[in-house]
Amino acid sequence: MKTWTEIRQWRKEQRGALLKLRVDAGMAHRRRWNENIEAHLRAMIPRLKIKTIGFYWPFKGEFDARPLVHELIAEGITAALPVVVQPKMPLEFRSWTPDSAMEAGVYGIPIPKERAIVTPALLLAPMVGFDTGG
Repeated sequence: MKTWTEIRQWRKEQRGALLKLRVDAGMAHRRRWNENIEAHLRAMIPRLKIKTIGFYWPFKGEFDARPLVHELIAEGITAALPVVVQPKMPLEFRSWTPDSAMEAGVYGIPIPKERAIVTPALLLAPMVGFDTGG
């Protein structure tokens, strides 16, 4: 690949293939993946002594951080979900609890209705894929 156009096309194709693999893996595999990811996060997060955590609502078979986040909220950590305010602009993070009133955001992904903006100290961001270099 030599041009940015070729690289963009390759990335788009790879993303599509990896998303399909994740969805096609089935619920049992994704549940095990979630359990493994959650176990690592449970071991790491307390050492960080954070006050606010951002996370993404699960979409297309992504890691579902909600059970972990529920526990973190019970321990006094503030949780936040990203909101697309305008295309191609920075995300806004709104405070979230399991009782938050929600509305549909971009792609129909739920977002908090109330615009209580917070800045996460830690962000759990879903990855589509990565190589051996990380």
